[in-house]
Amino acid sequence: MIISDILPGGPSDNDANKLQPGDRLVAVNNIPVQTLAELAIALNNKADEPVALTLQRNSENSWQQRITPVDRYEAYSLILKRWEIARRNYVTQKTNGKVGYVYLPDMSNETFLHLRSEALGRLRNAEALIVDVRFNGGGFLADTLIEFLTARKVADVVPHIGQAASDASRRSWLKPSVVIANSGSYSEASAFSQYYKDLNVGPIIGEPVPGTGTTVMGVESQVYQGVGYMFPYQPLRTVDGKLYENLELQPDVTVFNTPSEVATGKDSQLDAAIEEALKNI
Repeated sequence: MIISDILPGGPSDNDANKLQPGDRLVAVNNIPVQTLAELAIALNNKADEPVALTLQRNSENSWQQRITPVDRYEAYSLILKRWEIARRNYVTQKTNGKVGYVYLPDMSNETFLHLRSEALGRLRNAEALIVDVRFNGGGFLADTLIEFLTARKVADVVPHIGQAASDASRRSWLKPSVVIANSGSYSEASAFSQYYKDLNVGPIIGEPVPGTGTTVMGVESQVYQGVGYMFPYQPLRTVDGKLYENLELQPDVTVFNTPSEVATGKDSQLDAAIEEALKNI
């Protein structure tokens, strides 16, 4: 098995590890591994437990490197962060900084703080913002996001020296925005996309979004440890009484990322969002 990449922020991403792309993984805890299935078995239930990797580089002698694996939730979070950074840099480079990009993996308070710090900090000089809610797992944030993206200024604070600016710009995004959504925009991510379209905030790019706007409750089993289940209990309705559940959203610009494009790293939905954002500047 050949290591293709080192995950930024992951267990091997530090100066103490010699591991690098192109190295061959020979064994885990002295147990030979040749396939992904064998690797999965060797690392099963090993999160936060140091393991010894036997590695080989080119034709050199093998050596052992100890690392501490993370669980799949932390690994997925790191993968999403790498995904966001790559797209943020791509958008900045392709638009010369005119358009900013923020990815929202869920609808949590932590995610909103990330959006606000990025939009009003790193991306404050951008003239339009792409908000990406693809594969968003939901939560409870849609109304707050809409408020953040629809605020309007009513006056400018004018200093004796310097540039006049609205006080509202320190708390909300006052410039054009674009949303990217797909069939994996779940729960409140689907509701947010529908709110965004109904209020005509800006264009939505991507795929049709299945309406999954129903609040669910999670319960842990008192009998079987580690087993849980979720059930719906509170629906969302539009102002005219329609249920958001099964209310499929049709994007303003329909774009599908094909499997062959995904395999090569091409993101046609993002390219279409950049084009729409530039039109709105």
